[in-house]
Amino acid sequence: MLCLGHRCLPASAFNFSTCPGSGERRVCSHHGVCSNEGKCICQPDWTGKDCSIHNPLPTAPPTAETERYKGPSGTNIIIGSIAGAVLVAAIVLGGTGWGFKNIRRGRSGGA
Repeated sequence: MLCLGHRCLPASAFNFSTCPGSGERRVCSHHGVCSNEGKCICQPDWTGKDCSIHNPLPTAPPTAETERYKGPSGTNIIIGSIAGAVLVAAIVLGGTGWGFKNIRRGRSGGA
């Protein structure tokens, strides 16, 4: 359906055969749509005036440069290091406090 003059009309009411590669029940070689300017807008991997040329986008193989960035990022390593340091500090301070508490009990109980 297409809208024209505030009314929705079926696409067959419009003459899309003016686009290149369009014929009976075919619009832009079945690989695109016809614009309001009478030009084909092709689907990905198709090109040409009538969308009849198959031209897939090349995919680049992974290189050493792109492989270098796989794995944990620098930010994750920094955050993990800080969290680890805080955990170690908490364990050391907790152990020290527990030790002082037991030393005081030992001195006061023996006197």
